[in-house]
Amino acid sequence: MEIKAIQTHYKGYKFRARLEARWAIWLDNINEKWEYEAEGFQIGKMRYLPDFFLPDRNIFVEVKGPSYSDVDRQKVLALEEASKKYVIVVGDKVFQIANQNAAGLATLAGSKVKITGELKGDAVTISKIEKTQ
Repeated sequence: MEIKAIQTHYKGYKFRARLEARWAIWLDNINEKWEYEAEGFQIGKMRYLPDFFLPDRNIFVEVKGPSYSDVDRQKVLALEEASKKYVIVVGDKVFQIANQNAAGLATLAGSKVKITGELKGDAVTISKIEKTQ
């Protein structure tokens, strides 16, 4: 059974899913500038519209629910290749990154938050997120 996303309004944006709005609120809480669905890409025959762009970090953030699949992962890798930017995939409880290292996650965190987690392959499992000064 597929769970239907609940569209949510926040700061004048109509997010396709409540989880996207929650991430927008989180980014606001750490004072991170963001743009919602700012730039789309034509990658071969596929069109891709990343959820967030963080202009101060020059990276994309893609929000995925629990159904993040290998097909989704391949699309994210294609977006990284086409855009020449890191793409960080975030979900409800687990952060995953499409790149083969944790540099994208470190870029997102910057000096705003301290993230504690474990890197396995190309996935980072987060156990704790703390605000820093």
